[in-house]
Amino acid sequence: MTGVLIIDLDGVVRNWDPAVARAAETRHGLPAGCIEQEAFAPESLTAAITGKITDDEWRSGMAASLSRQYGPSGTRAVWEWSASCGSVNRQVLDLVRQQRRSRRVALFSNATTRLASDLAQLGLNGEFDHVFNSAELGACKPRDEAFRAVLDALGNRPAECLFVDDTAGHVAAAAALGLKAHQFQTVPVLARFLSTHPAAPPVL
Repeated sequence: MTGVLIIDLDGVVRNWDPAVARAAETRHGLPAGCIEQEAFAPESLTAAITGKITDDEWRSGMAASLSRQYGPSGTRAVWEWSASCGSVNRQVLDLVRQQRRSRRVALFSNATTRLASDLAQLGLNGEFDHVFNSAELGACKPRDEAFRAVLDALGNRPAECLFVDDTAGHVAAAAALGLKAHQFQTVPVLARFLSTHPAAPPVL
């Protein structure tokens, strides 16, 4: 039995529509895929999700890079894309709410310093018992130190926790530490995973 569900944000609770970036690129005459290429450039992304730079610094760096390549349109495209904070997967949110009736649910996201603002805009404030942001931890998934920081803060052993993420490497890292880990693909399969791992009864 497990007492805590640790769940990822992006690709699980939150969806990103690639059409938003494509529309910004098209509107400003940029080649398809250039925003995503800049956003996921390993060095700058890692700096952003480990808190070495702020979200604004990360996006400003993207804008500067695209501006050097494509002129002022590059900057305008980045800030247009940045206006979106994604959308909530309502079916997953329903599962989160169900789980909170019997166990704590912790959000654990590789995120930038904009996470708190995004959660507020998405209406997700108060939907989790704990929120762990890699930018605040100073370490990101799949690093062991990121997982251990979360476990220490929760006060739980790995075997007492479920872990759900859409990234295979994060799931493998969690499983290696002893968490009961599941790679999210569909809501029905996630629901079955949760049902096969009942919550531990409260300590009286």
